[in-house]
Amino acid sequence: MAVTKLSDLTQTQREILEQMEEGVWYHSEELKVPKSTLNRLVIEGLANAKVKNYELHYSISRKGSRIKKFSEMGV
Repeated sequence: MAVTKLSDLTQTQREILEQMEEGVWYHSEELKVPKSTLNRLVIEGLANAKVKNYELHYSISRKGSRIKKFSEMGV
């Protein structure tokens, strides 16, 4: 799996991701975000281009828990 590890991001990058309305999923120190967000992050140099093949399918519960599932796209 080609993913960006949370530990590879700076504190500022983590804060930017946490503030994004689209949602971010942190699981086992792996970072997965929606493709639209990934493209923006890659352009801004905030994410590794390797993660562009992963698109997150997510839903936000009423209690604010972030993510329900994800799938690998277009590898």
